[in-house]
Formats: sequence, structure tokens, C-alpha cells
Amino acid sequence: MKNLVQHRDETWDHMQVITHRFAYFPELGLPDNGILTLRASTERRHCNHEFNIVTTTNGHVGDHNFSPVCTTSIKGLYANLSQEDVMGQPVLIRQFQNSDFTPYSTGSKDTIMASTNLLWQGRQIVPDGIFFADCCNSDIAMFAAWISHCPFHAYTLLMFYTFTITSGEQLIAEVKKHHPDPQWKTLVKLVLNLYPSKLVILARRYGMPAGSIEDLVVVEKKLLTGLSEAGVRFFALLTMCSGIDPAKIEAEDMLDEEVQRAVFAELAIVKVIEWARTYSRFPNLKIGSGTRAYDISIPQADSIQEFYTYNLKTGDLVPWPALCVL
Repeated sequence: MKNLVQHRDETWDHMQVITHRFAYFPELGLPDNGILTLRASTERRHCNHEFNIVTTTNGHVGDHNFSPVCTTSIKGLYANLSQEDVMGQPVLIRQFQNSDFTPYSTGSKDTIMASTNLLWQGRQIVPDGIFFADCCNSDIAMFAAWISHCPFHAYTLLMFYTFTITSGEQLIAEVKKHHPDPQWKTLVKLVLNLYPSKLVILARRYGMPAGSIEDLVVVEKKLLTGLSEAGVRFFALLTMCSGIDPAKIEAEDMLDEEVQRAVFAELAIVKVIEWARTYSRFPNLKIGSGTRAYDISIPQADSIQEFYTYNLKTGDLVPWPALCVL
């Protein structure tokens, strides 16, 4: 299907695949969010592509973390840097060992790009596909307002989370601070990413109970109905699974409270998605799922590989436990 964005008001009976960070492959010199990575992915006939944006003091660039230290070795936060501080910097392919980066890295042929250039060049490479902009925290507000004035909105989906946005009124107020097009709610196509573990955090913020599956279903419905009643329209809901298989946990009452709530949240998300499919305010809602990405360390002397992810804010390495709960 060409340009999925233009088919929002249709019921789909098929599955669509979207690459993650342009389907990066560091071993081949293809870093995440790189334009050359996008080109290589397109040559493999992928046409729908997710990428990450972060906000600087005067615009947006394509990168995953809030700090450029992983991709460029520049220390600090993007929020305190300008586009000019980072644009054109070669994207590094980092390796790590023993909970830290190795002293060497490989320079790719990609560079940090402003989102304008990334989307413009991307459109030339993939004229019939779409782009799926991953916007964390408050970045969604500034990016949504900006793209509402650009032709890019015709082929770009914007994904946001409940890390900091927890109500429809809050989202709309944040977007309005950045002077969007008056028709931005129609022009901008939003995707909400639901993490099971965030249900517990939402319950605390709402002052609602979170001791059962039913409690957590009520919490998520409050979020979704609130967004809808505020006039926020969704293109899709995306769920991120933790990997917990409730069917394999026989004695829930024997689990500690944190793990028990993680199991409840996993089951609650399934129920919420089933409800959202038929909720009258979500016509032709698309449902998706995805996986979390992590990096693998250099093998240790005993041939065991250690797993790490990145701290989103600082770019520091964080051990990735075998049974990580999202």
C-alpha cells in the first residue's frame, strides 16, 4: 500500500511492516537514523520507516537519545545545544565492554541531520512510503506544531508516549505553545505508544488504584477517553510488550508486588486494545506492536555476552537484565 497516511479513514485487512530506526545494521557501517541506512533499507524493498527526533534550542535533529554523546561523543543535552552544534557531525558506531564504551569507535558515512533535511531527502529515496517520527516526552508538542505547517505531515506519523503527556488537555496546551496550524488536529497523524509498565505510573498520577487487572484497564481507558474528548485523533495505538508470558506464571499471589503488577499490566493492555477496536470515538483505528532494541557487548573471556541499553537522557550505558520489565 502506498503512503499509509492517506489511508487513515479506511479499514485495513492486512499487516504493514515499519522498520526501526531505518533498519540499522552497525556491523555493515549503517547506524540508526542515518540517511545511508535508509537508502540501504529501501534497496531491501522496505518502504515504511521509523526514525527518532530530538529537540535542540532551535529545531530538531534525527537521533535517539537526549544526549549526542553516543552518536558523536559530544557531551551535554540536545536541549542545551543548537542544531548548528551537532549538524554535520559524523555518526559514530560505538562498541562497549564491561559497562562502558570501548576507547575506540568506527566513523560511519552518515552525519547528524536536521529533521527538515532528513524528511526531505527521505522522501526522495522513498517517494511512496511513510515516515514514523518517534517523539519522546515534550518533543511531541514542538514537532507536531512544526510539522503542521510543513508538507511533510502528508506522509509522516508522529508517535508519542505517556512519559510526560498524561491527558488530552495537557497535550493540546503544550502543542498550542508552539503556534501550530489552526487545523493541526486534522493535519497531524498521531500514534500513541502504550507501555504496560506505564499503566502503574499513570494510576499513581491519577490517584487511582492499580492492584488488579481491572484497575489498570480503568486507568488506561481514562487516558484514552480523555485524549479523545479533548479532540485528539489517533491514527493508531502501538503496544510494546515486556516479554512476560502470564500463562507461564502459575502462582500470581507468590510474586513480589512489582512483578505481579507487571503481569497485570500485560493482561490489562490486551483488554484495553480489544476495547479500543470498537470504541466509537476511534473509527478505523490501526493497531500495532513493536520490539525494544538493545546492543550486545563484545564477548567476554568466558564467551558470555553482556546486554546493554542506553539511558535515554544521558546516553550512558545501562545493563539490560535478561527479564527486563518495560
